[in-house]
Formats: sequence, C-alpha cells, structure tokens
Amino acid sequence: MNDEILIIIPLNKNNELIIEDALNKLNAFSNVLILNHSNNLELIKKIKKDYSILNIEKVGEKYLKEVLQYILDNYQDIKAITIINNLNESDLEDIINTSKSAIENKDSFIMGVKDKTFISPINKFTSFLYKCFFNYNIYDSYSGINAFSLDLAKKLININIVSPNSLITLIENNINIKEVNIKTIYKKNNDNIFNTIKVIYNSFYKYFLKLFIPYVISLLIFLIIFYYINYPNDLISLFMINIISGIINIIINIAMNYINIYQHSNLGNNFIYVFKKLLKAFIGGFFIYILYNLLDLSLLLSKIIIDIILTIIFYLIFKNVGFKDEKKN
Repeated sequence: MNDEILIIIPLNKNNELIIEDALNKLNAFSNVLILNHSNNLELIKKIKKDYSILNIEKVGEKYLKEVLQYILDNYQDIKAITIINNLNESDLEDIINTSKSAIENKDSFIMGVKDKTFISPINKFTSFLYKCFFNYNIYDSYSGINAFSLDLAKKLININIVSPNSLITLIENNINIKEVNIKTIYKKNNDNIFNTIKVIYNSFYKYFLKLFIPYVISLLIFLIIFYYINYPNDLISLFMINIISGIINIIINIAMNYINIYQHSNLGNNFIYVFKKLLKAFIGGFFIYILYNLLDLSLLLSKIIIDIILTIIFYLIFKNVGFKDEKKN
C-alpha cells in the first residue's frame, strides 16, 4: 500500500537541522515530496539526490494550488496524499493509518487527532467555535498529520482554499472532515500562542458577527417588549417574552447563517440546533426571573448572564450530539 501514498514534507528554517534524520523513517514510502521554503542551498542539494523537491516562494491559496497541480501532473498513480507538518515527532504507524483512511474515504479530508488528554485549551476553544458557528463537531482543530485522496485533490484545486488546515473552507464547500485517532503527542509550543489567537480571530470574526447581530436584535426586542408594552414582571410574562425574542433570534439566525451553518448540516442536526435555542429560551425565562426579581439585578444584566451560562452548559451537554451522514462524522 505504501507505494500508493505520496508523503509531503515542508522544509523550512525551523526543521533544517532535523530533516535528514526525520526523513529516515520514511524509507518504506516510495513517493516523498518536499516543499522547500528554505534558503539552505547546501542542504537542498544534498536532499535532492534522494527526494523530489518543489520550491515554494509563498504560502497561501496560490501555494496550495501550485502543489496540487504539481501532484496531479506528476503523481497520477497514487491514491492518497499525506501532509506531515511535524515529521520528527510523527509516529510511522500514525502516518500509515491516516493515509489508509484517506484511501478508504475518498471524499473526506482526514485529520489525525490526539487523545483528549493532550489537546490544549486553545484547541478546545477552537472546537467550541466550530460547534457554535458551523454546528460541526471537530474534536481537535489542529493536526500534525493530514491526508486526502487523489480524487479529493481534484476538488480542492478548484476551491478557494488557503491551506490544508483551512477547515472553514472545507466545511463551506461541503467537504467532509474525518478524524482519525493517533498516538503521536506533539510538543507544546508556547511561543506561538499569540499567533494562534490571531489566526483564530482572523478566521472567525465575521462568523461571530453573524451570530452576534441576531442576538443583539433579539435582546433589544426582549427589552422593548418588557419596558414599553408594560408586561408584568411575573414568571409567565418573562417566559413568554424570552421565548418570543428567542424565536426572533432563530429566524434572523437562519436568514444570516444558512450558508455557513444550516446548508451543511442534515435535517436532524439542524433540528437539534434549533431545539437547543428554543430550550435555552424556555429555561432562560425562569432563571432571568430569579435574578431580576429575587436578586434584584437589572433586567439587561440578568438576561445576558443567563444567556452566557446556558450557552456554555448546553455546549457541554450537546457537544457530541448529532446525526451521522455522508457529510459528517
């Protein structure tokens, strides 16, 4: 099977010192392509004797399209492409299993994911954002081993994807993401925490606005109904107002987020997603009543506090709940 797999390794200034030793573990693979971002001419000349090298001037969308076109032109007999970002740490068995999954799941983008014990808080937070913004369960948002079939490569070259880890672009283009358990434990790199947070912000800010705007509108309607229509502040009234504002939130949310959330989920997942919002609105009315009447907090503060708490609780309860189909894992 190993001759059916193309292994792709990035070469840059960060791994120049270990690249030769790391490559030794790939002797079992007959197809290895090195993407060169390095200026170490002596090292490149030495490696070039045994491995194919593709010089890459820039990263991003053009970089991936260039790589995929090179693969389609020169490796037409392979069945899977496996990208290894941390070759010196990646276990050979994990590489093989991830590659095998790509061959068996031709329409899926494969991610090798660590045991939950070793997933960082930032990755967990990113997974939370994928659930909130796309109703999509991604266990580990960063993978050192990714793989996809040659058939999928022909699709990826035609979409506006920035890099192999552009999970948002994959979701929006209706490409399934499948996670495969691996035992490789990557070393933590605390120096990149700021850059990671920056990437998260750049990736999700427009989707945050798409969820924030419906919430703000429904919040204003909640306050308007209560203060200007002079609803009594009893439990039943707060129930009704919160449910009305919740339904308005759902309607606006669907209108603004159909493409990035509802279009890519099957009917069962969409039902659960809407059901959670209705249930939060129903339960929220009771706790808002407690904070507003019994603890004497302002209505606005009571509403926001309860909404935040219920969002977190519902995420923890429902994060693994969903229906499986050809699009989801």
